[in-house]
Amino acid sequence: MWFRILDLEDRVTLLAEPDTPLPPSLVAKIVRDHGPVVTSTTWVNNPQDEQEWHLAPMLAAELTRRRDQLLIWWDMLSAEHRALFVEHRNERLPDGYAAVVVGAFGVGTTVNEADSVEFTPIARDFLEWKARELAT
Repeated sequence: MWFRILDLEDRVTLLAEPDTPLPPSLVAKIVRDHGPVVTSTTWVNNPQDEQEWHLAPMLAAELTRRRDQLLIWWDMLSAEHRALFVEHRNERLPDGYAAVVVGAFGVGTTVNEADSVEFTPIARDFLEWKARELAT
């Protein structure tokens, strides 16, 4: 997925504001490192400012939809779950959390670790965003 090729900082920024203008340095980096990804179906420039690029409207809408679903999930969590999930966003959690974690676009399990769950990549990015918000 195009979103995964971005650095964590860029994913958090886009998840927080999918319609935000992309920094020219990010556009240049994407073109340099992932040229085929930079197409009119993924990124579009502002007709009034050829140097300003945005996520294509269809992708911005999809990212907004996912973010909004995660915000609804977040709002339903207890303060204890929020703190726990932010602290352990990049770790596996005991299987007992599966019912709560599933609201964040599913859970990941493996045969070797069937007694634990983990957040999906976009949920980890969302929790990184929330961790930064809580730190300020």
